[in-house]
Amino acid sequence: MPNVFKTSPFVTVLGQTSGGGSCSIMPLSTARGSVFQISSNYRLSTFKNGSFYDIDRGADPDIYIAKIADFYDRKKLTEIINDIY
Repeated sequence: MPNVFKTSPFVTVLGQTSGGGSCSIMPLSTARGSVFQISSNYRLSTFKNGSFYDIDRGADPDIYIAKIADFYDRKKLTEIINDIY
């Protein structure tokens, strides 16, 4: 999801670099009915400046938050958001 949000001019991503992963998931089943998921052959990428870029290494946030504790601190988040606008 972070890579989808990064393509929008209406979204500011806060936090840390996402985990990445560029292949979508493909659900499969065996003839006996066992169900499992694998990475499919469909890759996700972004298009920027006339080129396609693999999103396998994650998305960098627009505003980096170094301390994990700040993700759960409403006062700190409010300060960060107010500084954006």
